[in-house]
Amino acid sequence: YIDPTNDADDAGNRITIKSEVNGATVEHSYWHLQASNPIEINPATGKPYKVGDRVYQGAIIGYTGRTGNAYNVPNPHLHLSIRKNGKPY
Repeated sequence: YIDPTNDADDAGNRITIKSEVNGATVEHSYWHLQASNPIEINPATGKPYKVGDRVYQGAIIGYTGRTGNAYNVPNPHLHLSIRKNGKPY
């Protein structure tokens, strides 16, 4: 799922990819995406990725930035959060 607007945890613009691996639910969240156009265009639809879209390995999904609590860092960067069955991994 994609959540570029709800910033309750200061992660800024972000995208989360949810998948199932060996029976476990795994979520990869990419935080602090750029402010303008944080989500890449889905090549299958020609529109920005949205909830429910399938993401394939190697696809560009967004661009590093300085949103959320990363607004004052010198360089754009990425915060990667991985959760397995709802718990940090």
